Amino acid sequence: MQTNSQTAEDTGLGAQAHIGRKMRKITPDLWDEIGGIFEIAIATGQPVLLHRVEGATVSPAGERRVFMTDCHPVRIGNGILAIGAIFHDITEQTEMQAERCRVMLELQHRNKNILSNVLALGRRARRDAGPAVGVLDILAMWIKARSNTQKLLTQENWYAANIYALIRPELTDIYGPERVHLAGPQLQLNARAVVALAVAVYELATNGAKYDVFSQGSGNVARTWMRIEYGVDERVVFRWTETCGPKVAGQLGGGFGSQMIASTITRSFLGAIEMNWRSEGLLVEISIPYEAFRET
Repeated sequence: MQTNSQTAEDTGLGAQAHIGRKMRKITPDLWDEIGGIFEIAIATGQPVLLHRVEGATVSPAGERRVFMTDCHPVRIGNGILAIGAIFHDITEQTEMQAERCRVMLELQHRNKNILSNVLALGRRARRDAGPAVGVLDILAMWIKARSNTQKLLTQENWYAANIYALIRPELTDIYGPERVHLAGPQLQLNARAVVALAVAVYELATNGAKYDVFSQGSGNVARTWMRIEYGVDERVVFRWTETCGPKVAGQLGGGFGSQMIASTITRSFLGAIEMNWRSEGLLVEISIPYEAFRET
């Protein structure tokens, strides 16, 4: 066997060390696939082009690589003296293609969920006793929140997003760091958790702007979170604490918004939510199993 410098790098042997050695001894993990191609080229006397093979080479050790292979018989007179093979390493292209497919499937799945949720909200709105305009405002709010969330997740290939990147645009960037205090550990949230928390944050911020803490110039909000262990149960606890605002009305979005948040937290994550309408401002505590936020 003879080879060039690139193949020598893949096999971990010098180019001269390949001379006279059989390929099954040099790349045993690839030989099961390559050997069949060689046999076809010998039997038919015709080249075998663009055949995909996958296996481990010596270098990098234990790493599986993907090659596109062309094999062709080398003739002298009427006989076949040898088989020539060209290997194109397409590992990176293959991984990129797989990632694109994963993202597209994820986008299809998320868009399907969005439409399902919009339809569910529409049905819920028809049953709600509140004013139709208020229900439509909440529906518009929810769609806008989902739009912002999709933009964030698209930037991260629908894999995961940082909690600060999720919360800051909806709170600190709008109302200013002097009115919004964020504190908590860095958390990477999976796509499902990002969507759910975005709805809750946007609803609380919108309610605060209309009725409570952000409706006047003096109100402040502390948005904090922490990981807490309860024996074998590890949870993430979020707190929304309003201070120095007007006296709260005791409702969140006419009841519809609070029901939407509670439904998302309890049904999607088996979490719990408590709302305390204090005279100094709304206090919301959301508790969700930590496992629900893990990257998937």
